Amino acid sequence: MKSNLTCLYFLLITSAGVMSFNSKCEGYEIKIQSQNFSLNNSEHSISAQGNVKSVITTSNKKMIKIYCDKLEHNMKSRTFSLKGSPLYPLSIFTDKDEVLQSQEAQVSWDLKDIQLEPFEIKFGDNYTFNGKSAIRKNAQVSIMKDSHYTACKTCHNQAPFWSIKAEEIQRDEEEETISYKNIFLKIKSVPVLYLPYFSHPDPRVKRKSGFIRPILSKSNDLGYVLGTPIFYIFDSTQDMTITPVFMSAQGALLKSEYRKMLKEGLFSVDGSITRTQKSVQQISEDETPLKSLERWYIHSNADFAINNEQSIAFDLARASDTTFLARYATPLERPLLITNRTIPSYARWNYDAKSYYVFIDAHSFQTDQPDTAPLILPRLESEYFNHNELGLFRIQANYTHIQRHQFLTYANALYPKKNQRFLVNTEWENIFISSAGFVFEPKLVVSQSFYFIKTSNGSINHPESIQKTFSRFFPQGSLKTSLPLQSRFENSSYIFAPISLLIVAPELSPQFKKIPNEDSQFSDLDDISILATNRLGGYDQIDQGSKLVLGFDNTLDFDSGRKFEFFIGRSFRLDRQDVLGVTKGEADRKSDYLLRFLISYNEHLSFRSRYAYSPTLKGFRYMEHGMIFDQEKIALECAHIHLNKIMLNSPKNLAQLHTNIKFKITSEWMLLGGQLRNLNKSNGSPTLATYGAARYENECFSMELGISRSAQKARDLRPDTSFILSLNFKSISNFNFSQSSALPNHPFVNFLK
Repeated sequence: MKSNLTCLYFLLITSAGVMSFNSKCEGYEIKIQSQNFSLNNSEHSISAQGNVKSVITTSNKKMIKIYCDKLEHNMKSRTFSLKGSPLYPLSIFTDKDEVLQSQEAQVSWDLKDIQLEPFEIKFGDNYTFNGKSAIRKNAQVSIMKDSHYTACKTCHNQAPFWSIKAEEIQRDEEEETISYKNIFLKIKSVPVLYLPYFSHPDPRVKRKSGFIRPILSKSNDLGYVLGTPIFYIFDSTQDMTITPVFMSAQGALLKSEYRKMLKEGLFSVDGSITRTQKSVQQISEDETPLKSLERWYIHSNADFAINNEQSIAFDLARASDTTFLARYATPLERPLLITNRTIPSYARWNYDAKSYYVFIDAHSFQTDQPDTAPLILPRLESEYFNHNELGLFRIQANYTHIQRHQFLTYANALYPKKNQRFLVNTEWENIFISSAGFVFEPKLVVSQSFYFIKTSNGSINHPESIQKTFSRFFPQGSLKTSLPLQSRFENSSYIFAPISLLIVAPELSPQFKKIPNEDSQFSDLDDISILATNRLGGYDQIDQGSKLVLGFDNTLDFDSGRKFEFFIGRSFRLDRQDVLGVTKGEADRKSDYLLRFLISYNEHLSFRSRYAYSPTLKGFRYMEHGMIFDQEKIALECAHIHLNKIMLNSPKNLAQLHTNIKFKITSEWMLLGGQLRNLNKSNGSPTLATYGAARYENECFSMELGISRSAQKARDLRPDTSFILSLNFKSISNFNFSQSSALPNHPFVNFLK
């Protein structure tokens, strides 16, 4: 034997007449089964014919399986010559979860060298190559001639939804790219696009440097917009995206984003810069004018753990002006309604142990009135808690320092230049259930706070700085009692639960009303907050005095799955003051009647309503109604909101209707629509935002075609009608032509979710 190969092989003949060949050579174990064998010692080869099955086990225990009609195994060159037949087609199942099919093939043991004529290669989720010939050398580059590629399901005698026909396809497994020469993009076998060259990442690649989905849109202000994002990977932990954007009416804009994966978190920084080419006409004289034609935005955030107890997070942002993001965001990022032009930033360190936590943070806000914007530096809070058989015991401490350059006048209130607060809260609460079924939830709170304020002489028009110090001691006790009573009927069960909440606390001196309210902003009385001991939230304002809350929870459950819930509640002052006032839901020492309805007709249909009826206003302070209908073919979501003008401190009531609809025509076609409408026409444009689209989607392609209209107005933003086109070819690329996004979430319809 002239070869230096050291191989062991032998033949076995089974009782069924099937012959087996086993060979072990240089880390490979080869097993072949067939109906017939012939051995050529001089060529160090073996031939098999008839229902050939071969299994190759590599040194790292991976398996390659071969099925064919004829096989010639050359141990000297370490290759297989394979042929298939109609009875026994040629198929190779690789160790990379690929399936190779052909009529004739030359392959090496390790599949680093392959030659197929003709061929079909399938891998992953319906990814398919097929064509005249395919050659792979050194396990790096596969060259396929006169070939097709698709990510759609392929069936015999039926063309895929889309495919790429190319004169040559190169699949570089080291570079993880697939490139094409002289290609036609076909839709149902019809050529629709020609390109001399095209490339995209290998479908198996999750991250790959190169060009990614382009941005194409049209705007009345910006003109035609084209952005070409370039994605670059530094290593497995960091990457960067640079996006040059060209605007036919406003010149160029450059966007970039850098991301870094930390050991226990993530860090990123992004930004954009441009120069406005046309002067900006203000919506009104109240708008703060732009200071410069150079406009920019920079943003950085991180959230990572130092160890098991400590973590750091920050989110820092700054822009040349407060409308930059809305104007220069890509169309699919742009909100249809401008509801907040404040750009916040914060930084935070947190220590969280099993029984206590401590955090220190700082907050700043960019607004159009920088002299009155608050700077919160620092805010420190710690809490210790212990839960045992005696209940939950908690001690909370907070220190906050707030600074402004000038006094802030808002809603007939004057906010100070400097405000320091130190507070300590001690709380205890528990829950007891009596033998009669009563549920008792006692709670005790003792609060001590100190305020050091640089305030004014009380004049809003001509304020002058005055140093003031406040000390506030506030004890509070409460007892919540409920008695769930259940009745069982033939096909349903009913739970009636009367609820009472008694809160006892002192009346504070009127001087404490002069403490500025910096953080107790969410004080509207509703069906949820009425059962809270502090309905005001935050620390600055305290829900002082004594009161009694009475309510009833009703739940009717049907065996069929239908459900009906109803709650009604009202609070009564036990002292002589009204803390909230009529605009927040309390007047004449009594609160509004607060109601909540929930009807679940079945798994597809549900209704929900919330009301606050004010006897003082002799009408509803607010009303919310919602409906969700969701079936396989159609889904409808509606929400209606009505807010009384006194609640809004406005001369007009607010009434809006938000509607979303989805209609599935076939398994692939769908119609979408939505509208946010102002029902009070005297409040401006009746249609605040609207959207309609048709969507097509199958396993390898999706398309959306639609139109939208927004009524936003701010500095250099105008109402606009937008056209939307989005195409997505699975594994290749996405193409989007659009001018706006779908409807945003409205703040008054979140209860639908």
